[in-house]
Amino acid sequence: MLMAICAMAMTTGCKQQGQKAPAEAATDSTSAEPTAKADAAPAKPLTPEQIANAWKESPVKVKGGGQRPDIVTLCKAFNQAWPSDVMQLLLDEAKDPKFTQLTDENTGGGIECDRNNGYASVVAGDSDLDCMEAAVWQRKNGHRLFMVNLVTPKPDYRNLPEKQALCVYDYDPKTETMTPEENVVSQFKPQKDGVSLMYRLPKNGTELSIGEGTTQPNTRWHFFEWDGMKFAETISYTEEELDEKIIGAWMCKDKDEPLLTFVIADSEINGPEVEDCSIYGSTEYEAYASTWDGYLTISDSGDIEEQTAPAINCRFRLTPQGELTGTYYLRQNGGKELRGTMTMKHGNPAW
Repeated sequence: MLMAICAMAMTTGCKQQGQKAPAEAATDSTSAEPTAKADAAPAKPLTPEQIANAWKESPVKVKGGGQRPDIVTLCKAFNQAWPSDVMQLLLDEAKDPKFTQLTDENTGGGIECDRNNGYASVVAGDSDLDCMEAAVWQRKNGHRLFMVNLVTPKPDYRNLPEKQALCVYDYDPKTETMTPEENVVSQFKPQKDGVSLMYRLPKNGTELSIGEGTTQPNTRWHFFEWDGMKFAETISYTEEELDEKIIGAWMCKDKDEPLLTFVIADSEINGPEVEDCSIYGSTEYEAYASTWDGYLTISDSGDIEEQTAPAINCRFRLTPQGELTGTYYLRQNGGKELRGTMTMKHGNPAW
């Protein structure tokens, strides 16, 4: 069964920081309600639909959670309270503390677990299995926000959920308890009928997104930033709007030099295409543009095993100011590597 699943990205431990809205009081985890035992023997596996209808019933005790429980500890406690086959697949692999990723090239799916960044996932690829994502955010008050999304995909549209359970908890280190929590993400409602919500938890960073998807193209994506206590929506746009707004020249400067520049043209056949791409105005790349889940990716097709060859991989979303913001990995001739975040400005701005 494991090999029918596909890999996503390296998992993470705790999503940190955030610099926006005022702090939100964390949910009180000293509830008088009965608490689900994390150390009890797992019961019969439940479906995402069954879990969605019941997970708010009681807090979940996290045995040995302590001050800084990692993603595996919280997933294990959740699975003891609300067991599922898909979560058990992750936990079976994560028994090895060195486990990070298992991929299946035949199905396009896999299992990932990144304890450092607080992220875990199981992707079914072309199989008929369920999927899941889980992530942890660190709160300014010492608590943790734990979120897990369990999904049964539509048979003919596997990027859309047929049934799902988005479960959100506040973890209190003093009581080692996860208490069900409502927030702007869990309470998000689609703007139209017949829409499925697609939650994308962050493999890196703290931002998450929600897509309003149908069997038709042109999903609308909503992006939420984390301020250290809660989420706030910053921007939303459709895939069509993204394709239109990325056409043209883009530049990001490092001090007085152009760190990265690229020009995207519109191709009626292939969609957005990169015409020019360079680093520091000298290292030129044959780069490619693609849009997926509301993000623009600029990448090359080079052999990543050749550590001295040029390489580029950038992932951006739009900002309310009409800029592109995101992460980048660049490698120049000679093997010098650059990693980090950047903001791209449209056209040839005055710096």
